[in-house]
Amino acid sequence: MKKAVCIAVGVMMFAALAAPVRAAERGQGRHAAAGPEAAFKKMDADGNGTVSLEEFIKARNPANDEAKQKLETRFKKMDADGNGQLTLEEFKKAIEANPPKDKPEGKKQN
Repeated sequence: MKKAVCIAVGVMMFAALAAPVRAAERGQGRHAAAGPEAAFKKMDADGNGTVSLEEFIKARNPANDEAKQKLETRFKKMDADGNGQLTLEEFKKAIEANPPKDKPEGKKQN
């Protein structure tokens, strides 16, 4: 059960992070021209070109300690070189490795 919850939260978090990418792929939204770069730039609060764990967590605004732990785990998976900083390339690779799935036709959008 715990593993299923972790997976579900990870999927939801990824979907939220990848929303600008989906909009860009459809040519919609204010991030249409930028794609993952816009989402990354939004997380990079200090503008240094990398996203720290603290910036990553702050951007997602977890509701509790459990959600924060899951974000930390996700960040560590995305941080391919393990230096504690997420680069744009690492972020793009994570999105490419787990592409967002579109909703099936005929389903209501929330």
